[in-house]
Amino acid sequence: MNTKKSKPKVLGKKPILDEDEFDPKYCKMRTSIMLDLEIIDGFKELAKKKGTKYQSLMRDTLRDALDNSKYVELEERLSKVEKVLAKKKA
Repeated sequence: MNTKKSKPKVLGKKPILDEDEFDPKYCKMRTSIMLDLEIIDGFKELAKKKGTKYQSLMRDTLRDALDNSKYVELEERLSKVEKVLAKKKA
């Protein structure tokens, strides 16, 4: 980030971020996906109960699923290591 205070660069009325200020975690890409109506309705209902938007809830659910799959992979690898170590002790 810039250490000195300067006027933000603008294009029209929108400010332009410097290249070092870009954070990819805020970048989103439009996509198209076919889902069953019951899935969409379920997310809408759940989002309404939680007071959030259903698309945000879907995105968070997908992100959690990815994080969980990484955890499952790690757990499987640890299980294999434990089996190998148990065999060496026996």
